[in-house]
Amino acid sequence: MQKPEIALVVVLCAAFGWQDRAPAPALGSRTDRAVAALKEELMTLEYTPAVDEAAIKMKAESEDFLESVEIRDPRGRRVFEVGGSIADHRALSGFVLETQELTLRELSKLYLPGEYDIQGRTMDGRRARGAAELSLDLLPEPIVLYPAEGAVGVPTSFVARWAPDPDAIGYRVCAEQGENDGLVVELPQGSESLVIPPGVLQGDKETFLEVGAIGPNGNSTLIEVEFRTL
Repeated sequence: MQKPEIALVVVLCAAFGWQDRAPAPALGSRTDRAVAALKEELMTLEYTPAVDEAAIKMKAESEDFLESVEIRDPRGRRVFEVGGSIADHRALSGFVLETQELTLRELSKLYLPGEYDIQGRTMDGRRARGAAELSLDLLPEPIVLYPAEGAVGVPTSFVARWAPDPDAIGYRVCAEQGENDGLVVELPQGSESLVIPPGVLQGDKETFLEVGAIGPNGNSTLIEVEFRTL
């Protein structure tokens, strides 16, 4: 079976400055009396049905500086690990990971739904523990009402509109041209439009509007509309 892989989209949140690290005490030593709790653990699935691309994002934070982190799936298989030479030089205060993009079927074979165990060790030798729940349930693809796919002559300032989904707890909307994410906005439940203000988009350029419907489990179903501005 193919092993789960993490793409090179990794952010390791580090403490300010480089750390002079002393050897960490072994488990069971006097400094290991307490377990440091991780916080804001999260695993979410993002899926774009039009191109059948899916990816999982994982994150967690810690108030204690970490020297190592690993994540294990519901069957106990390790899907991510960082430590050793990286941790020797820099203490971590959290991480954000994104898997490689795969088809939804391929991804669901590699990443099982359920609770993922997040373990780590602090710089002073204590264990750090946390957990995140992964669901593979997704909302239907959003329906964009304006602008239309392939439209030409769309004003640089307009009102983007989509059909609201009663099951969505929110939306993430992005308008971009080239490598420039001109606008990224998170909207609350029930939202059905967003004003693209003047100055965000340039005229006569290929433009992409992405609308992501966020489910109660945090998963997002995305649609991307391409059009050309006036």
